Amino acid sequence: MAEVRRNLPPGVIVATLIGTGSVLTLALLFEQWRLLYWLPIYLLLQLLTALLLRDLARRTLPPRTLYRVMIGVFGSAGVVWGGLALFVAPGPNSLTTLLFLTTVISVHCAGTFPLTGASLPLYCIFMLPSLAPLTAVFFLRADSLSVAMGIIVVLLIGCMLLFASRAQAAGQEKMRLQFANDELVARLREESRLLAKARWAAEEASRDKSRFLAAASHDLRQPMHALGLFLEALGRTSLDVDQRSILDKLKLVSRSANGLLGGLLDFSRLDAGVVVPALRSFALQAVMHKLEQELAPMAESRGLVYRSRDTSLAVHSDPVLVERILRNLINNAINYTERGGVLVACRRRGDRVWVEIRDTGVGIAPEYQQAVFREFFQIGNRERDRRKGLGLGLAIVTGLCRALNADLSMVSRPGRGSLFRLALPLAAAAVVENPMPAIQRQFLVPISVLVVDDDPEVREAMRVLLASWGCHCQVAESAVDALRLGLPAPNLLVVDYRLRGGETGAEAIDVLRQSYGEDVPAIVITGDTAPDRLREVQRVGSALLHKPLEADALYRVMVQLVGERADGVAGAG
Repeated sequence: MAEVRRNLPPGVIVATLIGTGSVLTLALLFEQWRLLYWLPIYLLLQLLTALLLRDLARRTLPPRTLYRVMIGVFGSAGVVWGGLALFVAPGPNSLTTLLFLTTVISVHCAGTFPLTGASLPLYCIFMLPSLAPLTAVFFLRADSLSVAMGIIVVLLIGCMLLFASRAQAAGQEKMRLQFANDELVARLREESRLLAKARWAAEEASRDKSRFLAAASHDLRQPMHALGLFLEALGRTSLDVDQRSILDKLKLVSRSANGLLGGLLDFSRLDAGVVVPALRSFALQAVMHKLEQELAPMAESRGLVYRSRDTSLAVHSDPVLVERILRNLINNAINYTERGGVLVACRRRGDRVWVEIRDTGVGIAPEYQQAVFREFFQIGNRERDRRKGLGLGLAIVTGLCRALNADLSMVSRPGRGSLFRLALPLAAAAVVENPMPAIQRQFLVPISVLVVDDDPEVREAMRVLLASWGCHCQVAESAVDALRLGLPAPNLLVVDYRLRGGETGAEAIDVLRQSYGEDVPAIVITGDTAPDRLREVQRVGSALLHKPLEADALYRVMVQLVGERADGVAGAG
């Protein structure tokens, strides 16, 4: 009905012009002056129709009521057009006049169908009264030409009804499709809204998870950081055999806990997007040898055979990240192998190098082979054996491979074991590397170090450790507290990132450097794993170390930062 109301006003104007022009033409050409009596009736009908349409435009009627009004409009128009044939005067021009009227009314009927909104009942109400009187007049004339014209008009009515019924079916199908499309659009909009809501909830849950991991990791790292420093300092004292054995076991437990926290740190760094590969060509043998020295004892303690084949291949990648990937994969293989062993081997395939880790472990069922790469997902660890980690190993491997643009594939059969294959780009030329020398802890006698940390246990542990290395160590809980000591500029600053009162390590370093008037080398130590905090720390122009701190890592960075300055101070003394 809305389409009928929209199309009818211009249709009334066109019909008025056609009716008026046709009657005037017939009256003038064929002297059918009686037709002029029909014209006022028609014009009055059109005027009433126009007034009705104007009134309908101001009102909102129910569809059923509006349909009844349209029946009256089209029905009255059809009756008036059909009555035009009754005004034709008999005479020599009457047949010609009837033929002209047949043409005009037929064309008008064909043009009226779109105005009915493809409604067959409305069209019939207009078309049948318009053409039926013409048909009757032709048959009543009884001559052969008139009868033939009557038959033609009947056939014309049949054709119009056939085309109108098909057009109505097409219109109804179009309307059905439109309704279905509108319903589909509404459903898609609702689903899109629900998906956006679910995505927002998932992103918020991910942010909450990152914040929780950051807070929990930081709180756990503080005591573990102090514990590691105290154990390192204790190891430099005189201990008997039993005490040394207990200390070694304590270090093993501490190292295990540090490994779990390190997994959280790696995961958070990947989540923060701060892992930037430092690509270079390097020989794989050095990495393979280091991992064998580190992990073979762990495999042997579980009754497993660890084999690593020597290789002369070199790759172009980040050696630190590649080592971390392989360590996680080998650790995973050892943890989930009960008998047999683990084999690590390299082979060349075109311009790629495959590093393969094979094990004879429990294997992974097909339904879990995608899930194992998700964070915190583990198979067969209901007892939460901490030796099997937190379920982050393969998730970290996936993130590191993504950062390196390296391919990782897996083949696994339950009860038969697994094969993990890391594909790395082959180095353009052979690489010969000198092994890294082991750290020789020499006393940095002339080095003065200022430690800024708000945790008294960490301050004391750091003081004891640095003193055992021969450093002159001063401690403070903030930059302001350090300035109150009134000491000259130290050779090195070791500053915790998160201090009291919302002060950060970066801010403390800036304050101290401005006060001392020189760019004192600095090390920032942090236990934070929040992605935004890691990105902020990365922008600090100082060395960055993570809690729990390994003494070797601290010593190595100290030598890099102040080793040359130490020699200068020693010479001056």
